Amino acid sequence: MKSAYLLKVQFFLGLALLMILPWMSSCRKYPDGPTFSLQSREARVVNDWKATSISRNTINETSQFSTFRMKFDDSKNLLWEMQKAGGALETYNATWELFRVDQEIKITMLDPDPVSGDILSYNFDIRKLESSEIWLHFFWEGDEYDVQLGE
Repeated sequence: MKSAYLLKVQFFLGLALLMILPWMSSCRKYPDGPTFSLQSREARVVNDWKATSISRNTINETSQFSTFRMKFDDSKNLLWEMQKAGGALETYNATWELFRVDQEIKITMLDPDPVSGDILSYNFDIRKLESSEIWLHFFWEGDEYDVQLGE
């Protein structure tokens, strides 16, 4: 037979669990997940990502790209390569940081814009951030992109 003390402990642990579970499911950081991760957000961003899906203005254009790669390193550097099928490889060097309570990645280009001479920065909304997958939403040269990247 269980002691009264053990029953009280089990009761309060169960009650605490019932109170915590709804809170955990309601405070999802990113719209598409995950709800919980043991890795820090920065550690999950650091990777050599390759696009698995690219949509521009809600139209799937994945097949139009022969290369779409974003390599985030732990020194906060980004190497971004894009190449449309049959086109020239575009390479951008930038720095990155988590921004707006870790819901965005702020990309700051290292090279000035060839037309304006300004150093440009862009904010990418994080839709999903897992250790093997990241989904980003951003605007680039007047177009709206949704890009899903994987390892």
